[in-house]
Parts: sequence; C-alpha cells; structure tokens
Amino acid sequence: MASVSSRRGDFDSARAYVQIAKDQMAGQPQFTDRALIADGVLVMTMWFSGDRDAALALCADLRSRIAGPAGDDPMREHVVALVRSATGYIAAGSGDIVEAATDLRMSYPAIVLVTADLRRALGERFTEKYAEGKGLATPRAVAALAPQRLRSAIRRYGAETGSVEEVDDGLPVGLG
Repeated sequence: MASVSSRRGDFDSARAYVQIAKDQMAGQPQFTDRALIADGVLVMTMWFSGDRDAALALCADLRSRIAGPAGDDPMREHVVALVRSATGYIAAGSGDIVEAATDLRMSYPAIVLVTADLRRALGERFTEKYAEGKGLATPRAVAALAPQRLRSAIRRYGAETGSVEEVDDGLPVGLG
C-alpha cells in the first residue's frame, strides 16, 4: 500500500504504511528482508516527496545493510536486487553516475523505475527505443541510457573491482 500511495503522490499515507510495517517488525533484526523492503519503499517515497537529503542518507544505510554475499538464498538476492534498483535510481537522479552504475549492475534492470521519465523524453519514439533496449544485456542497456557517462562509470567500476565484463559499444541505441 505504501508503494501505491507514493506513486499516487500521497506521501503522508505512504510513510504511514511504512511505519505500520516497521511497527509490526519491532524487535526483529534490521537486516531482515521485510525491513529492507520497507526501507526500499520509504527511500523512494522520500525521494519523490522532495526529501532528497534524507533519501540519500537512507540509500547509504541500505547499501551498508546489504553489503556482502547473500549466500545461497534466492529470496535475499531478490530483495537486494530490488533495493539496488531503488538506490541506483536515486543515485542517477542525484547525479552520482558512478554509484548509480554500481547499484544498477547489482540489481535487476531498473527500467520500471525510469519508464515515466523515458516516455516523457522519447515521446512517440518510446516504443521503438524500448524494443531496441529490451534485447540488450544489462551492461549494454545501462550504457544506452546515458552512453558516454555510464560507459565510463561502468569501465571505472570494472577496473576497480577487477571485473572482466566488457561493455560492447556496438551500434548506438541511446536516447538520441
């Protein structure tokens, strides 16, 4: 309900629903999946309501809580991917392209979070460009959203982490 309220612009209700969920988890460790999901919804509510500093602080907290391996737990991996989608979206929106690339490489494709922005930016070309991007591997899809800045950030991340994954520059498929 919190997510739906936030998407409708009813941020007070969204925060209230998150608080209800947190109250139900009182006494449980804060690294539980439910707590991460609740704070993932809360961070997006903060961001969309204009409470940008608090959202950025909660993003940092969420990243610290999901650091490290998820082990052999598919549900935990799912929750981490959802949280990384939210923190990546916020990092991109705040201009921290390196953090956004890092988060989005560890998440599911965050297209759901940016669809409205892409529809506004592309207008009638949205369907065509969406079809082009749908078949891309994650690094290529991320790079296509802001080709030069994100490619550079992904390469820098790869160099820092020793990742051997390459970004295929291929044919241009950006927003242009």
